[in-house]
Amino acid sequence: MVDKDTLMQWLRDEGAFYRDDNIYYADKAFIVNSVVKWCAQRSASKNISSAELDRYFHSLRLFLQNKIDIYWDGDIINVKVKTRKDEDEI
Repeated sequence: MVDKDTLMQWLRDEGAFYRDDNIYYADKAFIVNSVVKWCAQRSASKNISSAELDRYFHSLRLFLQNKIDIYWDGDIINVKVKTRKDEDEI
């Protein structure tokens, strides 16, 4: 399991949150944290392989780079590849 300090440092390094004066913006950090917790729970119960974990963490990196969207639908993690139109709207 990833400890809190390591996760926070990774999120900081990946630009998952930023500070503007005394306000922190962390929209993506909350989603990433929920996926990391979900992976940790599945890993603890041996319900996920290391290859699957690698794919989830690779997806999280793409999400933080604005290349894909990640969203929850119940207990299912959904991924949507961003199109050129999606990028133009940002």
